[in-house]
Amino acid sequence: MTGADLTISPDYLSNPDLLVEWQWFFEETYTVIIATKMGSLFLSSPTGSIHFFDPVLAKSWLIANDSTELENLFKRQDFILEYLQVEYLTACQQHCEPLAAGQCYAHRLPLCVGGKDMPTNISPLELSEHLKTLGQLHAQIADLPEGSLVQLSEATTESR
Repeated sequence: MTGADLTISPDYLSNPDLLVEWQWFFEETYTVIIATKMGSLFLSSPTGSIHFFDPVLAKSWLIANDSTELENLFKRQDFILEYLQVEYLTACQQHCEPLAAGQCYAHRLPLCVGGKDMPTNISPLELSEHLKTLGQLHAQIADLPEGSLVQLSEATTESR
């Protein structure tokens, strides 16, 4: 597999609203530099440090001090396998609909509200919608104690 097989085209990363629903989470303004086909992001900070962001788990961590360090990490197969989730991506490609441009694989029922982490709970979704939905969900449950019961309801709009 090549980088293009594992990541979303940079054409879809210039949207300034990709992280708008995550403003509550981040202390700095980050730039999305790479998006994986599993919906995770590599972010550049204003100081040039690179962070990995997993929106499914609402976790982010420093992985490189600069772009040169990141390039060196991408030369390591173990890094690519882990951070680009190659095995899980392959399973999703075998069991799910193919991705269209700008899409990632996303949980139909997010893990943070009881969804299962398995290909039968995965489907293609626009990266922007994936990030928006998870950002909104995590914002609503961020202050709940772990194990809290959450009731989901589908939003409806009434036509007049």
